[in-house]
Amino acid sequence: MNRPARDSTGGVDALIGAKLRAMRGERGVTQSSIADTMRAFDHNWAPATVAGVETGRRNLSLGELADLCRILNVTVQTFVSDSATADTDTRARAEALVYRRPTEAPPERVAASDRARRLERLEHIVLESALGPDDPGGEEADRDLLAIISAHYGRDLLAERDQRARATSTSKAWATRAIIDELANMPELRDAAQAWSDFRYERAVEDHQAWQGQRAEDLAREIGEVE
Repeated sequence: MNRPARDSTGGVDALIGAKLRAMRGERGVTQSSIADTMRAFDHNWAPATVAGVETGRRNLSLGELADLCRILNVTVQTFVSDSATADTDTRARAEALVYRRPTEAPPERVAASDRARRLERLEHIVLESALGPDDPGGEEADRDLLAIISAHYGRDLLAERDQRARATSTSKAWATRAIIDELANMPELRDAAQAWSDFRYERAVEDHQAWQGQRAEDLAREIGEVE
């Protein structure tokens, strides 16, 4: 896996990862959204990159740390303040990178980042509305279902909605509702959603059975110890 040069982050990868995970959760931001925004700042990130950072398996360059701070609107100190190993020089260098960045990203990057956020929001609304209680939820299931939708329309949901609104001279809200109505009656999408729900149910049953088996073993051992 491609790993950037360590650039002396002071051995605080696990702390930074935990802070990133917590801040992302507080803001309700997905790993995909963070990755999309980092790509807008010329970092080759994917959702798996964010997961690697959050678990401490993937270290950050100072440039990446600086742009994460900009994206989350926090200081470097916020990421490393609890670390006894974070040296002053590392903090100063990273903070200098943050403040040396232009006040605003280039317009094309801002546009790409804004589009990624709007697309993510629209995808969430469409899936939840079209599938209702049958929506299995979860990033992996959503990626699968959205791939089916993109293949069906030949483009992502945002492009499809905007094209419909222009072609029919109607509002984007109307175009969104039309898409939702279509997808709600799309057999392939509903079959895929049901398959994900079945898979999760089966896995939950297996996990419960495994827990019951382990608990039975524990109880048998405890009974033997009492005897």
